[in-house]
Amino acid sequence: MALTVACTSDREPATGPGFYAEVALEAGPSPGDTLARFGDGHRSVIRWWYAPDPARWRWEVETVGTVIDDGVLLTVADGDDSWEYDERTNVYQRGVFADFPEGVALSPVFSAPVGPTHAASVEALIAQWREREDDPEVTIAGAATLLGRRTQIVEQRAPGGVTRAFVDPERMFIMRFAVEAPDGGQSYRAEVTALDYGIEIDARRFTFMPPPGAREADAEAAGSCSGASGPLGG
Repeated sequence: MALTVACTSDREPATGPGFYAEVALEAGPSPGDTLARFGDGHRSVIRWWYAPDPARWRWEVETVGTVIDDGVLLTVADGDDSWEYDERTNVYQRGVFADFPEGVALSPVFSAPVGPTHAASVEALIAQWREREDDPEVTIAGAATLLGRRTQIVEQRAPGGVTRAFVDPERMFIMRFAVEAPDGGQSYRAEVTALDYGIEIDARRFTFMPPPGAREADAEAAGSCSGASGPLGG
């Protein structure tokens, strides 16, 4: 599982309270995957701490059930710098945030599209989805209760499959995201399985200390910008 980071965003970054979330991610084997015979895709557990003002976060991404990718990827951002550490190689690298206007909050992005959205309402989220493709079919397909929270199911039907986002309309927080692909396609599901919302996060969570014997990656290869995009879910 790869972490996705970017240096800019084409929408206003979302702001919100601090939280701790655990996310379960399951992805089926991709078409043509030569390793598919060894397993039925991959599963990851993501532990996510987030605090605003300034935006700071910590991701611990633990992948299991694969042939070569099992292990933990760690990303820590303290508001000025970000650090990524791969326990499989015992290698870490440092990134520096790009400059942003005063008052703009940075939020994390990773490849499990749950969490805070860019949209102020479910209707605004639907409008965003409709902008992404030519005339997609996007509707509210029902409701469900997840972790005691009522969610609305935003559904998009397209030739590539059916995508559903289970959105808490009060918090504008995506609790579950699922893709059902046609025959031969790759299915995908990410779900928040635990959530402490509106809490203070200990600042020590956002401090990175290299483990004993860890090696720093070449600075040029690491790049000069990391983690400076809006949140998932929109």
